[in-house]
Amino acid sequence: MNLEIILVGLAIIIICAVPFVLMGIGKKNKTKELLEALYGFASKHHCIIREYEAGGDFIIGLDTDRKIIIFYKSTPHEKVMESLNLDNVRHCRCVTSETERKTASGAAKSTDKIEWIFTFADKDKPELIWKLFDSKNDLILLDEHQFASRWAERINKVIKAK
Repeated sequence: MNLEIILVGLAIIIICAVPFVLMGIGKKNKTKELLEALYGFASKHHCIIREYEAGGDFIIGLDTDRKIIIFYKSTPHEKVMESLNLDNVRHCRCVTSETERKTASGAAKSTDKIEWIFTFADKDKPELIWKLFDSKNDLILLDEHQFASRWAERINKVIKAK
């Protein structure tokens, strides 16, 4: 009887632990894929990535020597790889678009988009928008807002250090 209880307990522990292990392996593989794409793009454009950070389905890298930032987002719908020379940028800001919906318990806000908006020194040049999160394409909002705010600050420090 004790052996049966031990085996059932082990089976339950394994069944509960396997999804977390698989999610961790999947996240590690996704980060590796994003990093390889970032480094591949950087090497083609003669950049050396000194700083980077990966989010759920995107990664951002910074060549601090040349002041070039590279953004890569890979979703089932699209793959977007963009680079930007920060010497031409005056300011970067993080913008969160929210919608307020009425619920039975009052009102609830939901995030629709999180974007970086780059304003250029040349006033004739239109602003550039990089989307980190769009509720139409992305299923779950994780820590994109904190990520975007942190990197907007970092980008602005690089811009001011010209």
